[in-house]
Amino acid sequence: MSNRVGGRKGNEPAQLDTLLDRYAERHKRCLFDESYQGQYIIVGMGVSFSGLGNRMLSVVTGMLLALMTDRCFFLRHDTCHRESKTPDIWTCGDPLYITGNFTDLWATHDVIDFHHDDDYLVPLLLSNPHYRRFFDRYFPGREVFNPLSRFMFRLHPRTEAAAQQFRKANFGVLTVGLQVRTQKPLGPGVPDPAVSHICTLARTVQLKQGLPDDQIQFFVATDSERALAEIKRTLGPERVVSMYGGAKEGVKRRRGQVTPVRKSRRCLTCDY
Repeated sequence: MSNRVGGRKGNEPAQLDTLLDRYAERHKRCLFDESYQGQYIIVGMGVSFSGLGNRMLSVVTGMLLALMTDRCFFLRHDTCHRESKTPDIWTCGDPLYITGNFTDLWATHDVIDFHHDDDYLVPLLLSNPHYRRFFDRYFPGREVFNPLSRFMFRLHPRTEAAAQQFRKANFGVLTVGLQVRTQKPLGPGVPDPAVSHICTLARTVQLKQGLPDDQIQFFVATDSERALAEIKRTLGPERVVSMYGGAKEGVKRRRGQVTPVRKSRRCLTCDY
């Protein structure tokens, strides 16, 4: 793990680099120094039908908790990284994310075990008054996912190049991301949102930003050709971009390969 992956953006505090440097050294000691008696945050993936995007949210949440409490972060698939002397397992409920002083609550626990959660729990942590000074110093803009994901995840150079090529060819001054899934029910008795409602929300984002039509694109990910066609009719085909139709030439995909789009000039995502 390297804290130089992706580099620091100009609007991120230098203190964050220091925090990540300290973490990298702590993690290195945990891996290679048998005398190191550390404490751990472990996120268990378990058996889940969630996609990579949802799993990444749990990874970032676990990493943030490790930084907040001076612990080492690991993912658990089948077994923990190593046996702890006191294998206490602690489970956190949603209210404690907002109100808990984890440093005190976990003082006697070597291992803090979390199960994978599709919900992004960082906004709850941002509201925790015990860690306001921590966030003021290291994340003053309260943007957590972007700097931590660049610290933890590295795209293959070929994939990164393809993503940047796609971005330059297709994204506007503002790109609004829409994910419309019809093959994954929200739950028993819960209807899927109407495509017209999603388009209205996308337009609301555009109006809030005060941008004309020629400066905005809508990047659509969907499992339904019918939904994609309706979105194009509503928002305008010239403003709708999709990997499944509507993207400009220049990015080709191999069979079975998915090319992720990492970052636009400005990108907002609405997930349905």
